[in-house]
Amino acid sequence: MSMQVFRNKKNMQVIYFTVAIAFVLSLGYAGIKSNIFRPDPDTLATVNGRAIKFDEWKKENDQRVEQYKAMFFKDAEIPEVYLKDIRKSTLQNIINQQLLLEYSRKTGIGSSEAEDKEKIKSIFAPGGRFNANAMRYWLREKKMTEDELIIEIHRYNTLSKIQQIINDASKASESEVLEDYSYKNEQRKVRYFKLDPASFSKMVKVTPEEVARYYTERKQEFTVSEQRRVQYTMLDFGRDFDKTAKDKAEKLIKELSAGADFAALAKANSEDPGSKNNGGDLSFFKKGMMVPEFENAAFALKAGEFTKAPVKTQFGYHIIKLEEKKGEEIRARHILIKPMPDAKGKAAEIEKLLALKKDFLAGAKANSLGVIEMSLARLDNINTGGIEPDEQDLIRAALFKLKPGETSDPVEVRKGFCVIKLLSVTQESYKPLELVRPVIEETLKKEKAAPLAELEAGKLHKAIKDKALTFDKAGGGYGIRDTGYFSLADKTIKGIDESSDFIKAAKTLKVKGELGRIINSLTGYYLIELADIKKAEGKTFEKDKEKTTSDLLKKKQSVAISNFIEELRKKASIKDYSEKIFADMETQP
Repeated sequence: MSMQVFRNKKNMQVIYFTVAIAFVLSLGYAGIKSNIFRPDPDTLATVNGRAIKFDEWKKENDQRVEQYKAMFFKDAEIPEVYLKDIRKSTLQNIINQQLLLEYSRKTGIGSSEAEDKEKIKSIFAPGGRFNANAMRYWLREKKMTEDELIIEIHRYNTLSKIQQIINDASKASESEVLEDYSYKNEQRKVRYFKLDPASFSKMVKVTPEEVARYYTERKQEFTVSEQRRVQYTMLDFGRDFDKTAKDKAEKLIKELSAGADFAALAKANSEDPGSKNNGGDLSFFKKGMMVPEFENAAFALKAGEFTKAPVKTQFGYHIIKLEEKKGEEIRARHILIKPMPDAKGKAAEIEKLLALKKDFLAGAKANSLGVIEMSLARLDNINTGGIEPDEQDLIRAALFKLKPGETSDPVEVRKGFCVIKLLSVTQESYKPLELVRPVIEETLKKEKAAPLAELEAGKLHKAIKDKALTFDKAGGGYGIRDTGYFSLADKTIKGIDESSDFIKAAKTLKVKGELGRIINSLTGYYLIELADIKKAEGKTFEKDKEKTTSDLLKKKQSVAISNFIEELRKKASIKDYSEKIFADMETQP
């Protein structure tokens, strides 16, 4: 069984290899020369003459997409606007890696064969003991050979060594630590009022001609993308073949009870490719490494015992035998029977589903299949738990072959068969002018009102500065507020948009009542004055000194690494051919 599906994902050590190197980030585009001509169609970029191929990029990009999905989108599909950024940053990440590896070759800084082997052992050594089975499972899941793993580990170790050398060169002096502590812990409170252009919109007029011109010049803003209205259904193998799998597992348990050899039965019947050839041997594992249902059954056994009933998990039915216990670890074998049809069974299911081509709804009902109807844009995914992200291209390929009214052949995915019917296609169009007129009028009013708000903010700022008006008098009509106390290290201030610029402006204020500069935000113009300032306490500095030093050092190391990579980029010949390729990807089904 694959490591990914069998091991507990929450506790399984996640191996990122090169993408885990935090400092190999997309640091901009310095040194890149854009070129519409490329050496061959599969080259995305070249780094000092070395080509970065599409397949190399795609492999890393797919990894990053899955990581982002798990970390930020709770495994939901990532919107296209973010996918665009991931595509670009992945390519920059590979470029940075190539530059660092080239630097390694020139300087001799690198990882030895012994270090690489030691790293591999540490990764696949739960409880301190190297587990060759675990490594084989993982390699099979990632479709990677052992030689490819060694290359990746060597790259990881080499990049880590360069990172460590740069880290070791970064220092944080006592005075720098104290300054950073004061910066983070000094508290300010600011009074402010904001001039919102919307409040000046009544002073401006928008003509029908201006609205029409805006609509014509920016028509793309009102695009309605091509939509396909579809019905689809999913035949889940688990539903139709669950009983068959359970019956087979129960039959094997009867054979074991009659004296059959467990390892021999596993070799002949188990559907876990990772352990089948080893007689179902899973080697040693601790609690927390397996899915709960499997783990509970395995740890309840005594040495030599096997489960007297099949153990069901999301992967199928297991028969488990405990071989031995050592401290907190156990060694077990298992036989996995998946609720999957054989070739004959699949052919029978396909024959049933072909009835849907004649009458989709009647065929689905006859097979007790639920039907979902939805609209899909060109890059949308079918919204079902039965289709994995990497299988969506199969579904799109089938969908885009259909004409309205046609039904696809059954499309096989890991969990079953999907059948799609295309109901209709709505071509890409634009929202009519009359529908979007109110939006355009409001936008134009804000655009015209913004200079009036800016002019008024300048007049009030000058009046306060010249003492012709007090801050309270100038801001009385706009509603004066205060921020409450905040530190200069804060990222946001409640109720303030463009907080970073607001905090930068507040940083320059040293005396209570001091007027700050005008802050131009997306929603208006802020006028600010310092209401109060609280100095950092020296007593707490000694208490927090260690953490402050550590945080500052990490920050300086990050800056040093970024600067190091930036210098490599400036000296390199980098040619980027990806723009057209990525644009084509956005338009492909």
